[in-house]
Amino acid sequence: MALQHLVFHRIQKWQEDGEVSLKLRNEAHAIGADAESLFNTLRKTFNGKAGKNYGCFQDDYASFPVSRWLQECLDEKIPFARFSQLVMERLQQALQEAPVCLDGSVMLALDQRPEGHDLYFFLIPEASSFQLTNDLELTLTEHLDPAHLDIAARIELDAWKGKHRSDSYITTLVGGGAKARAEVVLNTLGFVSAIDIKEETNTFLQAVEQFSAQLPQEEEPQYRKRVYDYCVEQEQFGEPVELETLSRLIDEKNPQAFAEFARNQETPLSDEIRPDRRRLRSLVKFSGRAKGVTLSFSSDAIDQTVIYDPESGSLTIRELPAALKQQLNRYLKRQQGE
Repeated sequence: MALQHLVFHRIQKWQEDGEVSLKLRNEAHAIGADAESLFNTLRKTFNGKAGKNYGCFQDDYASFPVSRWLQECLDEKIPFARFSQLVMERLQQALQEAPVCLDGSVMLALDQRPEGHDLYFFLIPEASSFQLTNDLELTLTEHLDPAHLDIAARIELDAWKGKHRSDSYITTLVGGGAKARAEVVLNTLGFVSAIDIKEETNTFLQAVEQFSAQLPQEEEPQYRKRVYDYCVEQEQFGEPVELETLSRLIDEKNPQAFAEFARNQETPLSDEIRPDRRRLRSLVKFSGRAKGVTLSFSSDAIDQTVIYDPESGSLTIRELPAALKQQLNRYLKRQQGE
């Protein structure tokens, strides 16, 4: 199975102190190839973006009723379309009281796949583009822009209601510049953060760094790359990093070594973690910026094409990129008046 239910609504608030316009659909959409394609694009965009947060529903059902409505929908006491309308009416009320603007189409979708049963909330922005009509007249059209998704949430229903309940069954995405309006949307859904992503990522990176320091120098870059690749792959699939699986991947000869090391730290790692992919880049890249100079290079270039002298605080770079050498040579010629 894949999509079970899907419905679109439209919500707009052009000015911070203005009225909220809400256009509701009365029935769920028929699920055809176009709907499946859009949903899959949105889900892929959602899974592929960094900067997510993880949490659960508020316990106060009276103040945050979306979880109660969702349960009634799953129990077939109310249709999916009615559930979605209740959510949007609640969002309209919250937006009317908040000094923010918002404009977009909302997709609510119930998805059933082998890996789990999930509810998705996507606030899809719109973009303008030029188009030629059949008479070759130029016209400006509005269209959905799923690639620039910046507010979304996924509720893992099996983890919410399953035997092994988790406190991080809701995953949220908030893009740059969307924090204020996203706070209104996520508060409407009843979301409360349960994981300190920054702290968890720092703990994970510290464990990786300390463990890698025990390895032979020639093995360290490849080890760090395997850690990074697995973490990125898990995030793109929307899955947490499993400590046991990671430990087996990075050391086949001693598959429990890293897991045991990480659990015995002063701040032990959990069996499942969700590190911030952006901060994990430090495993495979060094980068920095100062006084008009920006540097970024792969960690396995150290002692190969990049030599660092800690005493003088200097870098020696060999095998410069061809394009950079051409620019430098042209600059020198101009300086010499040639």
